[in-house]
Amino acid sequence: MLNARFPEIFADELAEIMLGYPISKLTFIAVKKFGTDGIIEKDQVLTLSIPTQSLLDACQMVLDNANRNQDFILNGASTSEGKLLKLLKNEAVSKTKTSTVEKKPTKATKAIKS
Repeated sequence: MLNARFPEIFADELAEIMLGYPISKLTFIAVKKFGTDGIIEKDQVLTLSIPTQSLLDACQMVLDNANRNQDFILNGASTSEGKLLKLLKNEAVSKTKTSTVEKKPTKATKAIKS
């Protein structure tokens, strides 16, 4: 349960890791704007300073949880991607009468499968 005193911050990706001792820093970014010219604007939303040992413990926790929930994660990713692809194909067909959208693995599914 989230504590209302602390903000929940959404990030699209991890932009930078400064691994050091005794403190490491993680910088997260989020998409600010999708430009019509294909340019994506991103903003830094958080830099987290954390003891390096705590970061390593957290990394191990993420790997353990991903391993335990691998089937659920892969099934969810496939289902979600399938729905998105169907929507994109329908949109592309309605605009051009032909669809060239193909399913490509995401970074997340590639990382989990390897």
